[in-house]
Amino acid sequence: MPQIEAGSILPALTLLAVPTAPPGVKVWQLPLPALGEPDDAQWAMLTPDEHTRCLRYRQRADQLRFALTRLALRQLLAGRLGVTPLAVPLVAGPHGKPMLGVEGLVTIRPGADNMPAASDADSLIAAGAAWPFFNVSHAGDYALIALSDHCPVGVDIEAQRALDLTELVHGVFSAAERAHCASGSDAAAFYAIWAGKEAVLKAWGVGIGDDMDAMSALPHAEGHYVLAASGQVGEVDFAAAAPATRAWVLPVPAGYAGALALWDQAADTAGD
Repeated sequence: MPQIEAGSILPALTLLAVPTAPPGVKVWQLPLPALGEPDDAQWAMLTPDEHTRCLRYRQRADQLRFALTRLALRQLLAGRLGVTPLAVPLVAGPHGKPMLGVEGLVTIRPGADNMPAASDADSLIAAGAAWPFFNVSHAGDYALIALSDHCPVGVDIEAQRALDLTELVHGVFSAAERAHCASGSDAAAFYAIWAGKEAVLKAWGVGIGDDMDAMSALPHAEGHYVLAASGQVGEVDFAAAAPATRAWVLPVPAGYAGALALWDQAADTAGD
């Protein structure tokens, strides 16, 4: 855990156990209501654009979910990169996925462990430092933040709501997934599948809703997902990406479903 400084919300993070995940992959859980309102020092760690994005949410609870999750992300990345939270160079990648980059150019350099000290983002970029892959998700009272040293990562958390799910499975779930959740009648199974699909699609960098029924994420009793896919969306060949992707069910609180996914692009390329 990075050094704790004034205004830090890192002590509130809980590191989730994912026993079979490879080294260099970590997932933290953040209890949002316990943190309350950010103070002035914490608001100052967010950029003007992030303040604007926060205020686009109409409900105060949604504003706080965004702000607190972004604060935790900036503080975690700041500890990894050796910069202040405000200097972490976050940009919006494809489909709005937050990534590390500068002036709209996404630049990710995974794998190095000799992180240089830097006072700002420009000197960090000039030093050619390695940047981790990351992903975030928030729902209800919790947020998840995943960091990976070696390959793209996706994470998702879903609050299980009392809804009629039987109509949602059509055009979204594969035949195997519909069978696994009894066509939406088994709510816990439905949300576990949904979280797995979102985590995988986020690791692939594909927007949610893009041919979701072309890939299948079935939760296994041993804590991982069995993945299968066909077709292509954008630059991602689902059939090639699935064998190079691993996903896990996360131990999130009761009433929630959570998932983690890693896409080993080197393995994907090696299989071409």
